[in-house]
Amino acid sequence: MQNEYSKASNVGRKERIRLTRWLAVVATVVSMMVVVVPVSPAEAQAGSRLCGYMFSYPGSGQTVAYVIEIPKGSSQIQKDICTATQKHIRDAQILPNGGKDRISVRRMECEDLAQKVSYPYNPCSRMQRVDDLIQARNRSIAFITSDNIRFYNGNQGWIR
Repeated sequence: MQNEYSKASNVGRKERIRLTRWLAVVATVVSMMVVVVPVSPAEAQAGSRLCGYMFSYPGSGQTVAYVIEIPKGSSQIQKDICTATQKHIRDAQILPNGGKDRISVRRMECEDLAQKVSYPYNPCSRMQRVDDLIQARNRSIAFITSDNIRFYNGNQGWIR
């Protein structure tokens, strides 16, 4: 036989079990939400720096650029990344005239480059930043003219 005390403790026990199960479900859902949130790659930002090369065509007066976006900063790491991106651009063998008469672009702000090539928008808004030396060898190269921006990927060729 159960007395009043044991009945009350069973009700409390059932409530604790129900509460524990509910908290477990909530904790599971919250942990799944944390896992499901996508991690995006480094995105372009205003004031980022560009490394690569510019060319000025004397006949047409047009200036074009072959560049890759790198993070802000003046540390040795950023200098090494810039050097690696310039080597990646030279190795792609897409520079006009075999790369002769090129103007080196080292850590130039996106907005400044846009003015030099008369591109009306921030070119970095369509680029993915290179954050380390491994990415510097694999990132698509942006080709920027006064009216267009295209990307060169060694595996796929020219892409939009």
